[in-house]
Amino acid sequence: MSREEKEQQALYEAAGWMGRLVEGPPPAPILAEFRKWLEADPLHARAMERVEEQWRLAGHMAPADSPRRAAAPLARGMGLAFAAGLAAVAFMLVRPLYGEAHVTSGIGEVRDVALADGSQVHLDADSALDVSFSPFSRGVQLTRGAAEFTVSHNQWRPFTVEAGPAAIRVTGTHFLVRRQGGEVSTYLISGGIELRDARSGERKAELHPGNEAVVTAAGLVQVQANDGVKDKAWLSGKLLFDQTALSDALDQFRRYGPVQVTLSSDALAGLKISGLYSSNDLPGFLQSLATAYPLRLTAEANGAVVIEKLPGKK
Repeated sequence: MSREEKEQQALYEAAGWMGRLVEGPPPAPILAEFRKWLEADPLHARAMERVEEQWRLAGHMAPADSPRRAAAPLARGMGLAFAAGLAAVAFMLVRPLYGEAHVTSGIGEVRDVALADGSQVHLDADSALDVSFSPFSRGVQLTRGAAEFTVSHNQWRPFTVEAGPAAIRVTGTHFLVRRQGGEVSTYLISGGIELRDARSGERKAELHPGNEAVVTAAGLVQVQANDGVKDKAWLSGKLLFDQTALSDALDQFRRYGPVQVTLSSDALAGLKISGLYSSNDLPGFLQSLATAYPLRLTAEANGAVVIEKLPGKK
């Protein structure tokens, strides 16, 4: 068994002891067994410290109530309601809700993923995320693309999504995250979000339903309220462009299928595009460009399309 596996095992055993100790004053044999377990391995004491720290962070335990202090019964003088609350949390801790997973979607593939804690992820095409759950935290890293998260509520196990410079922390929330170039955008549908710097942990913003946050590669944050139409367009198979550079628009189409398009000049790459388009209809998008702008589309023998500006047109 690796050290990491031993540490995880110690955490579950510590959580199990917590569950037993909150049932009421333990008899002497149980107390002796707990002391024996505690002294058997330094990992046990550290694991118990971590479990106790979670109780304290949740506001359920004072330092003096540590079961390691002569293995004193936790329920003594705390009241039945508190003891019941601790028992419920202890049950949560000993459930096998930890592990790691790597999830991807291919070009043109939009998929649904059910996480071990009951949370749901709707993953956009050409996207990837890494999942890492421990007894005390739920972490997801969006390494590329976009996803819709519907997070199951659990105030003792916060759910964090990291995407580039942004760390999005929630307990139970419905929101969208997208990585585009060096930027990360987050749109909150319901619940609440605490936005932090992924490197320093510094709190950057608090989002409310209807808020969108855009985080630049440098960590600068801009928050604004909007209707979320642009952020949610991909959920219905659409792409909404609002003064989007043509090169960026083509990059978004590449998530849903092959894009064999050549721009005849760098100036065309920066052409600003606006409109709502079907994500699987690149030909329709290109034809709309030729209609709205002074452009010429030339189809080559291999199926590629060359876009060039019409001579004499501005």
